[in-house]
Amino acid sequence: MAPIIETIADDLLIRDFVPDDTRAIIDGQLELYAREYDLTTDVWQNYLVHAVEEFAERFDPARDCMIVAELAGKVQGAAAITHIDDETAQFRFFYLDESLRGKGMGRKMFAYTVDFCREKNYRRIFLWTFSTLYAARALYKEQGFAITEEKENREWGPPLVEERWDRVL
Repeated sequence: MAPIIETIADDLLIRDFVPDDTRAIIDGQLELYAREYDLTTDVWQNYLVHAVEEFAERFDPARDCMIVAELAGKVQGAAAITHIDDETAQFRFFYLDESLRGKGMGRKMFAYTVDFCREKNYRRIFLWTFSTLYAARALYKEQGFAITEEKENREWGPPLVEERWDRVL
C-alpha cells in the first residue's frame, strides 16, 4: 500500500500513486470521459492510455507526483504533476468520480499538487483542459491560473475547445 496522505473517512483516503494504479487510472478516466463527454474515439483512447503509461514509466518521485483518491480500496480519482524542465511542471490526469464530487476532494487534491510544485521549486505550472469542464475551470481560476491558449479539437469525439491554463508560482 502506498503512503496515505490524508484519511477523509474510514473508507476514503488520498494516497500516493503506485505503479499498480496505472490501469485503474486509465480505465477510470476512459469510463468517465466516455459517459460524461462522449469521448470514445480510438484517437482519444490511445492518447490517454499512452500518456498515463508514459507518465508511470518515467515517473521520478523527486520531480513528479501523482495522488489517488481511493474509496473502499478502489481508485476513484487522480491528479498528477509531471516535470517539463527544472522550472516548469504540468498538471495532468485530474479526474474524480461523480460520487466524490462536491465534498472538497478535488480542491484538496489540487492544492496538494500545487504545494508539491512549490516544494520542488517549480516556477510555473500549466495544464490543458477543455471549455466544458466547468467545475474544474472554476477551481483553476480560484487557484490563480489563467487561460493562455485555446484551440479547437475534433479528433477525440464531439468538437471541443481545449484550453491551456498557466500560473506563475
